[in-house]
Amino acid sequence: GAVQTALERLDRALLGRHCLVLGFGRIGKLLSCRLQGMGARVTVAARSSEARAWVRAYGWEALDTAALDGQLGAFGAVFNTVPAMLLQAPLLRQLPRDCLLVDLASRQGIDLEVNALSTIIFFFVLLLVGGYYVLTKRQGKKANKLGGLLR
Repeated sequence: GAVQTALERLDRALLGRHCLVLGFGRIGKLLSCRLQGMGARVTVAARSSEARAWVRAYGWEALDTAALDGQLGAFGAVFNTVPAMLLQAPLLRQLPRDCLLVDLASRQGIDLEVNALSTIIFFFVLLLVGGYYVLTKRQGKKANKLGGLLR
């Protein structure tokens, strides 16, 4: 979903592209692994020092979500997984003009009003998150039914 969206919208592959993943929860971890597998240079911004330590253990660059100011100028793609408004006007203006923004969070984490006035490409992939939620619920129900049959 997110990687396919990026590949369809970018003028070149992810190989060598500097990508920022905001958040290191389930989606952030999986997405970071996918991006690395496609040859992207992965940086992950996480809130907790423990999460940032895990990011570095995976071999990726780590940033503090509270200290993004001045750190965004080199990213060709930003993937938000955090359901909080992290990228507002001052931070969005630091991104390169051709940066792709993909918001995967259940609640918007990128300021759309500012983005609409810029030349930054933005995609809100709420359907991907909704689909993931539905599939997870279905798998949980199937597992519960199977567990009941085995007892």
